[in-house]
Amino acid sequence: MNKIKLFCIPYAGGSAVTYSRWKNKLNRSIELQPVELSGRGSRLGQVLHHSMSSMVDDVYDVIKDRLNAQPYALFGYSMGSWIAFELAKKLEQHKHQKPVHIFFSAMEAPHIIKKDGLTIHELPDVQFKSEIAKLGGTSRQILENEELFNLFLPILRADYSVFETYKFIEGNNMLGCDISVLYGKHDTIPLQDIFEWKMYSNGKCKLYEFDNGHFFINDESEKIIDIVNSTLAHTSHLDFLGGMTEWKISY
Repeated sequence: MNKIKLFCIPYAGGSAVTYSRWKNKLNRSIELQPVELSGRGSRLGQVLHHSMSSMVDDVYDVIKDRLNAQPYALFGYSMGSWIAFELAKKLEQHKHQKPVHIFFSAMEAPHIIKKDGLTIHELPDVQFKSEIAKLGGTSRQILENEELFNLFLPILRADYSVFETYKFIEGNNMLGCDISVLYGKHDTIPLQDIFEWKMYSNGKCKLYEFDNGHFFINDESEKIIDIVNSTLAHTSHLDFLGGMTEWKISY
């Protein structure tokens, strides 16, 4: 069986462990490939990237030799969505085959300009921790343990710098594959900014709404895996259906 490799990119401060738990729950036609970002998890001690371009270059170097001739898909969560977007463009620039599908989760479309101007990564430690706590993705164990939090602080600051300084480049940004957009109904990201993702595919676009906030991945992993399974199990990497089709599915 020619399996589909699924490259999963974590959110700010996250690691490949987030996705490693999916391994035994994915369809047997899918080969899980959790992407470990530099400076954490199994790559602890390696350089931390502070810009989107250097982060994407690093992820590209990590996965390029794993592609071979197998079909593959990308899954990004929060910051990982923008990394997946830029990675797909880089892979095309280097003449790799296109992904059969991309999943964008918990993030607005990349061309959206933030209007509040708040740059969390520049805040003093106390305020930075307060803002991180509001987002809800960092465990209380880390937030309430000063020594442990200080270990994660450089990683979190670097990751927030990556997406807070990201500059979207106008041009041909069409991805050439079907996409799925997953989002939390109670996230602070305006729904219209999330729906703008459909601009980047002239194929199919499915929208999946979860009755949660930003970090629905923590509570809804089973449903997310079901979406991945049902999507990729019915994906042919040889066929492309043109014409925008959009569905909205609520959970």
